[in-house]
Amino acid sequence: ADISVVNSLPMVLNAGGIDFDLSRDGRWLTLVGEDYDETTLVSRMLMFVFEFDEASIQLKQYGETVVLGTNEAAENWAAFDIDIEDSGAYVIASRIGEGEFLGFISVYEKGDNQWIQVGDSFTSFIQDDGFGQDVEVLVSPSQGAMVGFSAPYRDLVYVYALDVSTDQWSLVGSPISALDVLNTRGGNEFGFDIAFSSDGTILVIGAPSYQGRSGAVQALSFLRGDWLPYGPTLGGYPDSSFGETVECSIDCSVMAIGAPMECWVEGCGGAVYIFRADAA
Repeated sequence: ADISVVNSLPMVLNAGGIDFDLSRDGRWLTLVGEDYDETTLVSRMLMFVFEFDEASIQLKQYGETVVLGTNEAAENWAAFDIDIEDSGAYVIASRIGEGEFLGFISVYEKGDNQWIQVGDSFTSFIQDDGFGQDVEVLVSPSQGAMVGFSAPYRDLVYVYALDVSTDQWSLVGSPISALDVLNTRGGNEFGFDIAFSSDGTILVIGAPSYQGRSGAVQALSFLRGDWLPYGPTLGGYPDSSFGETVECSIDCSVMAIGAPMECWVEGCGGAVYIFRADAA
């Protein structure tokens, strides 16, 4: 099939750390990053959402640009993550906790050509914990709006669901730790990347620094009010960073796992592994 350019977006942000996400149907595109003024030393964390317009075959901005925060320090914010729910109903964006900056996460719901914050922002109170390294948002048939996010340098992953009666986020199960899942404490980068099944009942967690950067990946299922191991722990070769990236299919019966530092006889080019659950 031929591939044509829909339209290329201009560089709307003039500093580093830009991240973006595209919905599965290609209709919604969202970006997050900084707009930094070198004269005033003030930067703004900005979020943009674009919708594909069938009539013009162009991406058009939906709603106004959202200012997620400001920073008057001389140092720029280092990194961000963002995710858009597949129907475009929700966007979750993070400033990752690195260096002097504490991580924070905000969730927005689509309104009438506007984006409305849902609940309070999530904030880390510990520096350098990687809070918000990966953020995910979905709508579950049983739980409604759900979010998942990680603090990999504390080896923790959190899952929350929106309580529509209070418009606030409630913890789903217990916080998930490497100690509980991998029986190891500290230095695993547990939650460096995460992925959900479409109904939010299965969660895949990567830990690329497990056992000296061999890495590990574990799927969990939400049963009896908590997150329990679902299938075996998958591991990589020494120093391969197995689990630095993880993705799964709609029901997580198929998982793709990245090992970017894996080496072969020919050299070190990394690898991607595909795992499929047994039919039984």
